Amino acid sequence: MNFRETFDACVATLRAHPRIVVTHAWLGEPATDAEVAETEANVGPLPAPVRAFYKQHNGAQLRWIDRESAGFSADDDRGFVGDYDWSVGCDERADGVFHFVPLDRFVDRSLFHGDDAEIYCAFDDFGDEAVSLRRAARGRPLTTKLALGDDHNVGWDDCPLEFEEYLALTLALYGHADERTARLRGKGDPGWKFPASVLRNALPRGNAATGRRVQWTDERYFFSTARGTLLEDADGPGHDPEKIRILGDLGGVIERRRRETDPLATPDDTYELARSAPAEFLEALLRMPPVAARAMLESVRSTERRHGRYRDIPVVLEAGVFAEMALFAPLDEIRVRDVYVALFRGWMPNIREMGVHGALIRLAEMLTVLARSLPASKIAPIVALIAAIDAFAATLPSAPTPPVLSEHANYWRSLVTTT
Repeated sequence: MNFRETFDACVATLRAHPRIVVTHAWLGEPATDAEVAETEANVGPLPAPVRAFYKQHNGAQLRWIDRESAGFSADDDRGFVGDYDWSVGCDERADGVFHFVPLDRFVDRSLFHGDDAEIYCAFDDFGDEAVSLRRAARGRPLTTKLALGDDHNVGWDDCPLEFEEYLALTLALYGHADERTARLRGKGDPGWKFPASVLRNALPRGNAATGRRVQWTDERYFFSTARGTLLEDADGPGHDPEKIRILGDLGGVIERRRRETDPLATPDDTYELARSAPAEFLEALLRMPPVAARAMLESVRSTERRHGRYRDIPVVLEAGVFAEMALFAPLDEIRVRDVYVALFRGWMPNIREMGVHGALIRLAEMLTVLARSLPASKIAPIVALIAAIDAFAATLPSAPTPPVLSEHANYWRSLVTTT
């Protein structure tokens, strides 16, 4: 492979795309014999393909970013950098980046922990990761076999690629960071294509965006996926075109950065279908066979399994409960309470059947959220469930902490006590 020719063609393709900004592109001059000798005096003999690469180019850098990616900033539109820039190896925001270090940084031991430097020698240092040549054992010469260091290089994983294959793959993928690391792990997208596979599915701009359904990661709710509907962009003095306003499904108008908000990924899922008629969906849960009702509620929550504490509720909740809260937010809370209480009573006798215990916990989570917001005079039907939960808990072996359902029951009990 003629690396310079392929590198130049890669950069030209990237720069020709209007959505892509190439911020850095540098290819070093050939390393001198003295530079090669100094490096080999420190790390031992370089494998022939590695020495050949550095005798042609003493390092290479490329960094580019999609204008619509969450990491894009005004800094990325500043002047193009054609010289070596050490900061490329510290940047995790770019969509595409590689940093084949010059030989004077080839012996950088700061990339390693413990005695890893006795086995590995990093040559591509990018973001939170690095790619290294590896020795067969301590004291043995470097080979062309590779290892990938992740999470600040706490550990190194052997890779199926070797040095020359990696050079070719890096340019074939235009330095795309995520896909490259996936290939290094023996995975990756078999349908990967440039640019379709690399550009973010961004929100439309202007009036075309109004009314679109969107989603984002919301730190207020355990970093769960929240949803809402885009409101019309407000033009006028001081308006930031990179800010959008969303009518959140959980209530309120939310202002967010456009690049941190995505078009809805699942427009035809259970949540979206039920959202068009939440009252009918709620009532249908009572008429469905229990297995079907449990499946429907589970699909509303999607697959999020994060947990945390919400406001002043002492019981740990699953992030998915907020999807149910959002879906039923337009409805009268008393009716939602009554349906969930009825479902709980109906499923409780079968608690030992597969899947029922977990479903009851999810019902209890929603009832806990409702109990927190309802007036004290309206939580009696929820409190009435405590007896059945206590009876079930009494059949379990004793443990240092109460079962999860008991934690909800204890919370409901505390609401009665404090009022």
